[in-house]
Amino acid sequence: MPNLARPESLFATSAGIKVTEASAERAIAVLELTERHCNTQGTIHGGVIFTLADQAFGAAENAAARGFVAMEMHIRFLRPAMPGHRLTATSHRLHQGRNTAFYEIEVRDEMDRLIAFVTATGHAAGAAPAS
Repeated sequence: MPNLARPESLFATSAGIKVTEASAERAIAVLELTERHCNTQGTIHGGVIFTLADQAFGAAENAAARGFVAMEMHIRFLRPAMPGHRLTATSHRLHQGRNTAFYEIEVRDEMDRLIAFVTATGHAAGAAPAS
């Protein structure tokens, strides 16, 4: 059984992703890009960018008193990222309902250029707290 309180997954850690902040309202994950993150075009693979955004989303939603799992995510790739750069994914909770939470995640490079924009919906994984 996974530990919902853990801010980083083993998969994300193996990719080099580090969570630097995690609360239910906001989480930040960073990644130093290397050649191993590249696609066949020499730019950073979209799956790497998505994984970084997903990790920021997961760190925020799992910091909530009630753990959440991803229900859906939509990513818009806006510009390429290159090896040698650093990406930062920042997730912000926009809405918290009884069983769902809605987040937006921005992925930016160290020059503050928007690389990708993600919207995500989480669904409650555990039982609702007693009232």
